[in-house]
Amino acid sequence: MIATYVVDMKGELWIADRRSEHIACARGSDVLAAGEMQFEVNATSVRATTVSNLSTGYCPAPRCFASVAHALDAAGIAHPGHLTARFTFRKCQDCGWINVIKDDWFVCSVCESDLPLEV
Repeated sequence: MIATYVVDMKGELWIADRRSEHIACARGSDVLAAGEMQFEVNATSVRATTVSNLSTGYCPAPRCFASVAHALDAAGIAHPGHLTARFTFRKCQDCGWINVIKDDWFVCSVCESDLPLEV
């Protein structure tokens, strides 16, 4: 099962259907972390097998995993101990497009403006 997740400002984990928007999962509030998570569920346990920070709504930095790990630990859910897929985001200062940075290419995919190297 793959789900959309957020860790709210209280450090609590919320999950929703993968097709859900992170902002809806967070009920419009700020978050400590957001992304997608895959779970392995059996009769006696639940385990997060993959965890990403893929959320173009919140654009969380990879360092958000500390909040994710804390929330999963508090819920008694085993996890891989790190983001299994890490994403870096930049908002274009010219056109406003949210870009996922690939191969250290800091150029907007819409208007081709240079993107900031640092947030």
